[in-house]
Amino acid sequence: GAVAAVCFDGSVLAWGHRSYGGTVPAVLHGENVRKVYSTAAAFAVICRDGSVVTWGHDQYGGDSRLVQEKLKDVAHICGTCAEGSDFEEGGRGR
Repeated sequence: GAVAAVCFDGSVLAWGHRSYGGTVPAVLHGENVRKVYSTAAAFAVICRDGSVVTWGHDQYGGDSRLVQEKLKDVAHICGTCAEGSDFEEGGRGR
């Protein structure tokens, strides 16, 4: 598994297994993140500008390339995936 945290300054830290999101993507370095969400093997963050960045296991929501252009002005994220893998606010998995 992996863990992600949003710091008071809006930066994101992640650690754990790389395949499950244990490494923060380079695009997030210096970003001002508002919220972090998680699945069993992926993370999504909403940045202060309303954009969304995802990372982790592709089959658990870590790859958002197909919808990336539409991920603007996002206020909240939720999902329905396989049991135990829906996005949870604050990085709390099931």
